[in-house]
Amino acid sequence: MVLPFLALYLTTERGFTASRAGLLLSLYGVGAAAGTLGGGWLCDRVLFQVWGTYALTLRELYRLTEDRIGLLFAINTLIIVAVEMALVTALARRDPLRVAAAGALLLCLGLGLTPLGTSFAFAAFAVVVWTLGEMLAIPLTEGIVANRAGAGASGRYMGVFAATFSLAFVAAPALGTAVYSRFGPAAVWAGAAVIGPLLAAGYLALAPRFRAPRRRPTRCRAPRRQPPPERPTRCRAPRRQPRERL
Repeated sequence: MVLPFLALYLTTERGFTASRAGLLLSLYGVGAAAGTLGGGWLCDRVLFQVWGTYALTLRELYRLTEDRIGLLFAINTLIIVAVEMALVTALARRDPLRVAAAGALLLCLGLGLTPLGTSFAFAAFAVVVWTLGEMLAIPLTEGIVANRAGAGASGRYMGVFAATFSLAFVAAPALGTAVYSRFGPAAVWAGAAVIGPLLAAGYLALAPRFRAPRRRPTRCRAPRRQPPPERPTRCRAPRRQPRERL
């Protein structure tokens, strides 16, 4: 939770432009990327805009003070603590990629709502929407990666997955604040809203490939009826013939 307020501090107290503050926030992610050099390239950068341009947007468009911005992030945290485990457990039997597609769509559309309002209540509503998407998308994609790994490869797979988040942490603040400075806050969140359907379509396209093949149910045949055992035949002694009288 330090990074959103660091962006505010750099722009308001230290005189940084939004793009320069974003470059500095990107350096924070370099350390995380250095710890997970196992691989990974691309990740959804939308979520990491929350740590840079989101706080700047709330200050510029909504005129919120730091304590009100902190309250919005507290709403996000409280919802995750109270709901996430129960929600993930309830959806355990559903197709995880389809659920993640719905989560990515809600996450991006929730962030896309940001420039459409100016009141604290509307900002809180948008936070609830993108937090629901975050709870649906992030935990389930982690489970998909873990289940996809073969025996003895789960550590390598999860390392690659963590590296993609670190690389997104490096790229997102710099890219987001550059767009913010050049085109304004509405462009950042409109871009997030456009990315949402594309991510959802990608998840849905991958779903059939990750689905386990269905096994045909085996038909249980009734055992053959054995013929009844034959009764043993009793051997009778031949009848004694009567003797003829002379």
